[in-house]
Amino acid sequence: MTGALLHLFVGVALVGGLLWLASKAARAYGARGLGSGGRDEALRVVARRQMVKGASVVRVSVEDKDLLLGVSDKGVGLLCELPKTPAPNASRAGEATFAATGWQPRPSFAEALARSLSLRRERG
Repeated sequence: MTGALLHLFVGVALVGGLLWLASKAARAYGARGLGSGGRDEALRVVARRQMVKGASVVRVSVEDKDLLLGVSDKGVGLLCELPKTPAPNASRAGEATFAATGWQPRPSFAEALARSLSLRRERG
């Protein structure tokens, strides 16, 4: 019984060690892993906005220009090319991206409700 457990632990350790060595070799030779996004500065996702389930708009920076892409379950399409503008800061990059295109985000539910109620009061 203990021999079987020892054999199991040695096998698991061997497989884990091989996986660790493979990841080190992949990093050393420039292969991109799951956690290496953002290392390639030639192509970078600046902002992403979910429009509906399964469809979003993405601003991608490619060398000297920015592209606005429509992404859905059926594919990716170029919506327009945008002038390259640096984002004011990382936390507001998405809002700056869509402000440059003239797109305005939807108001929150509370804002929409307050506006609707104020319009009703004004009418009557």
